[in-house]
Amino acid sequence: LSAEQIANVKKELDARPSPDWDSGWIPLLDDDNDNYVCLDTRQPGIPVRECWRGKGQHAVVAESLTAWVERFVAAVEKGAYVEDPERGEFYPKGREA
Repeated sequence: LSAEQIANVKKELDARPSPDWDSGWIPLLDDDNDNYVCLDTRQPGIPVRECWRGKGQHAVVAESLTAWVERFVAAVEKGAYVEDPERGEFYPKGREA
């Protein structure tokens, strides 16, 4: 998401009360299906959460944005992701669009 998209999505999510959303979260990435990778600003270290629509629990997947990026880059370098050249997106191997 661009900075403008982050601001707009956050404003929209904060405006509609839902047990699946916490106003302390900041969405960074989306999958065009209302699922997000978010920063949890209410927790020490500002961990990264995967927020999947319809799930009551949203797992912490990294203790910080730095840790999340490092793991993602390492996985890409190991070949765990493939790129869709037409859309410029990465997918975990075996879950390509």
